[in-house]
Amino acid sequence: MESDAKRRARATLSEQHGWTCHYCGMPLVPDGEWDTYCNKFGDSYLEPSGMSFPELDHLMPRSKGGSSKIDNLVLSCGKCNHQKNDKTEGEYIGWLNR
Repeated sequence: MESDAKRRARATLSEQHGWTCHYCGMPLVPDGEWDTYCNKFGDSYLEPSGMSFPELDHLMPRSKGGSSKIDNLVLSCGKCNHQKNDKTEGEYIGWLNR
């Protein structure tokens, strides 16, 4: 997905579920509000304590045949997105609860 498509997807998903991680509920930094929540370091922003930048996650990973359509996407924090890796939503939740 290209940048504009990612921004539109994040906006749509945030309208449906708010700016929180689908898996752990961590607050996510809303698009367009990084100056409000984050410290700027040169040309980059640093995540504020207790918040994460939003990442798009595929409920059914693309590696397992999942699509990039909005009904297969959720917003997640970086930690959950990286831990989930190529697990399905169910596999990841089971992994978290072990």
